[in-house]
Amino acid sequence: MQIGITLNQKYLKGSIVFLGLIFPILLTLVTVPLSFHRAKSVKFCSACHTMTPFVNSLKHPEKEGLSAKHYQRGWVHQNACATCHADYGFLGPLDSKVRGFRHLLAYYVSPDKKEPPKLYQPFPNQNCLHCHGDLERFQKNPPHLEVMAQIQSGEVSCLMCHAPAHVFHEGEAR
Repeated sequence: MQIGITLNQKYLKGSIVFLGLIFPILLTLVTVPLSFHRAKSVKFCSACHTMTPFVNSLKHPEKEGLSAKHYQRGWVHQNACATCHADYGFLGPLDSKVRGFRHLLAYYVSPDKKEPPKLYQPFPNQNCLHCHGDLERFQKNPPHLEVMAQIQSGEVSCLMCHAPAHVFHEGEAR
């Protein structure tokens, strides 16, 4: 009888350790990468209705705006939001998730929920240069050549000439 109680106690302790410590760690190791991957998609961004006008601007048939041109020509795909809005440093993807969470918090805490999300800092040229920087068409373009050092340093924004990034149309709530 004493042996049965000891085995049950060991089994109970092992179960508690597994369920309380090991299982949550394993679950986290599986779900965090999956969540990060899914959070890059246009579908994920469009799930928040305040982002709907931004997503609609990607798909507008007249290809107005920089984002629509890139998306509709296939230069960026399902991860269009993350392709342009995640900085390309080591912690860039994590930083973009934090900024997205700040948008979410601002929306739910803000007394005026009609205010659209805004960038918290100027749009970094490095996000454009990540794809365009090595292209001969970019490097040999006369207007770019004149200000190449300023483009690379961020003194001159790509959006000064290539704006607007998103175009919103009549009747779209923002």
